[in-house]
Amino acid sequence: MLGGVEKKLDGIYVTCPWHGWEYNIETGSAPPGYFDQQSVHEVVLRDDKICVSEDPIVKAKKATHITPLLDDLVNLRNQTTPDSLNILGISATHMNKDLPRFSTSEDALRKSLDYAVEKYGASAKLIRLRDLQFRHCEGYYS
Repeated sequence: MLGGVEKKLDGIYVTCPWHGWEYNIETGSAPPGYFDQQSVHEVVLRDDKICVSEDPIVKAKKATHITPLLDDLVNLRNQTTPDSLNILGISATHMNKDLPRFSTSEDALRKSLDYAVEKYGASAKLIRLRDLQFRHCEGYYS
């Protein structure tokens, strides 16, 4: 799957082929309920040429999230016995056969699991959601 442009929700959206993130092509905004914003540039047709403004007419904005990102993982204790340490790493990196690429986040996850095994004697398993043929989430912005 390559990125797509389609009518949905409150307008026409472009979808990132790697992350599944969606943005309205006219407003640059994320779907309703999300507050991320892409830059919007003025586009005009002059003498059969497409001209795009150098400076955006709407600036990009990354939504802020109050919850610390790793609190749930820092406090996680999933043990089957008092002495065991079992770790499950789940990679949600969105890739497909038509768009192979190196994933820095999946590489970091794999290295973290290897470290837990080596340093703490943990039992670790990595699951890649793409191998399970899950359809990616349509709007995971946080």
